[in-house]
Amino acid sequence: MFALTAFLILTNFTQSAVGYLTFKGTFPPNSLLHVEAVNIFGARKLEIVEIGDDAAQTPVLVGTQRWNFPVADLVLEFHVSPEADISTPINFHHIQLVRPYLGNLLMGQQQIKEFFNSSQFVAESQAMLAIDPQSRIARLQLKQPFSTPFNPAYVALALLIGLAVYLLVWHAQWSEIPAFRDMNLGNKISSPHEFNNINGLRGLAAILVLLSHTAPGFFAIQLGLSLLFIFSGFLLSKPFVADPMKIYSWPNIQKYLTKRLKRILPAYYLYVFMIYVVPFELDTALRHFLFVQAEGHLWPMTQIFTFYMLLPLVLIVTCVSYRVHRLLPLLITAAGAYLWWAYATDWKPFYNGVFSHEFMLYAFLTGVFGSYLHYDLLQRNDSLMGFFERYKQPIAVVAGIVALLTIAWSAPVRPPAAVIPYISQFYVKCILSLLIILFALNIKDTWYNVIVCNWFFRSMGVIGFSFYILHGLGMQIVLHVQTQLLGISNPSERSWEFFFASLAVTYVMAVFSYSYVERPFFGYREKNLASQV
Repeated sequence: MFALTAFLILTNFTQSAVGYLTFKGTFPPNSLLHVEAVNIFGARKLEIVEIGDDAAQTPVLVGTQRWNFPVADLVLEFHVSPEADISTPINFHHIQLVRPYLGNLLMGQQQIKEFFNSSQFVAESQAMLAIDPQSRIARLQLKQPFSTPFNPAYVALALLIGLAVYLLVWHAQWSEIPAFRDMNLGNKISSPHEFNNINGLRGLAAILVLLSHTAPGFFAIQLGLSLLFIFSGFLLSKPFVADPMKIYSWPNIQKYLTKRLKRILPAYYLYVFMIYVVPFELDTALRHFLFVQAEGHLWPMTQIFTFYMLLPLVLIVTCVSYRVHRLLPLLITAAGAYLWWAYATDWKPFYNGVFSHEFMLYAFLTGVFGSYLHYDLLQRNDSLMGFFERYKQPIAVVAGIVALLTIAWSAPVRPPAAVIPYISQFYVKCILSLLIILFALNIKDTWYNVIVCNWFFRSMGVIGFSFYILHGLGMQIVLHVQTQLLGISNPSERSWEFFFASLAVTYVMAVFSYSYVERPFFGYREKNLASQV
């Protein structure tokens, strides 16, 4: 079954693919050529080509944009303007189909008449079309679908694909795939409670980002990104909060920077290679490789990379101040976050291909603030931890209300008028994100933790970086399947069907990206290295 499916796809959607079409001839001036292709599922692709003023005097060459569309049927219609002279027929010199897998098909005048059918042909030996005086349209249509030659290599390739899928599905030990195995590393990294809650919330952040791009009424991308930025500062600061002396050792800083580069570069560079290097957009690819530009949904990468490089400087200040007084890092990071938000948000050093973007350092500093608050002030205070344990159920109710309202007011539910000016601000979402994280980590064994730590959220959290990088590609794949395979005209990119399909496709890609692209470059070797999470 797998082999047959692979063979049909290889045969019908690669060999029948048309890259683009060109037409040469003398045509009525100021006319429009409608080029419509249909695949075997009935999906249609229509392009309208404008023909200039001098088309009637000399032969002109016109063509479509790049399609890469599997073609089973092809219709050409010339729509002639009312003021144009229709006494002179259209005279094709040739039609060329550029096909990536079968080579170019160049049809001269006689071949055009062999391939296409029309009641408007007016010459025996030439491909000349009379223009209907009533509709002012001349029409050509394929006599029969383009023949797809049998390729023995596709049989062998389809059998190999079928065998690979069979072995993967029926004999793979799913629990041994790194993306699933790493869900149980709580004891090795920190603790099961902390590890599961962190991954659950990171998974929620990834889902919120996808919801914001695909689901109707959801625009919670700022909340998803605020969780991502807060976690960056929060987790990367942890080892230095636990042991401030680490910041004075260059090998420790070097080790930190190496791990950060290993963590983000493989998946990010592979994506940039596929999206920009393969189509030979080398200048754009180079700027992405150097983190001076980030197109579309990749824009946070420039922010994250810059923060990774700056964090050692921030920690030198906080760790030195910690030796003076344990509360000074909290005051310094809080003041730094406020001052940056108040006076530096107009500085926009990062270009994303459309506009420049500010550096949200205040979001990362809020995460560093949260790390000192949680791992130093709260975790080392027995009376505070006893309070959380004693009143964990009421606190869980407060935590649930905060999380629910934060998500709802960031997405489909319009908040009260008095709240709108505040909830719409990114810095407010950063504060609320930190509260959601602190609630999850400081209360245990409550319904709030059960919701946050569900299997799917935790699974999404493990593969969250790959999921974020690939979710734009997953959406494009679903959109192409809808339009080019299933024949859905103008499918909605804001629907629950589109969300779940994009979620499934991106999840599968992210599992493999994490397991076999990200994971080989880093390892969990030491206890309490939360910076590797």
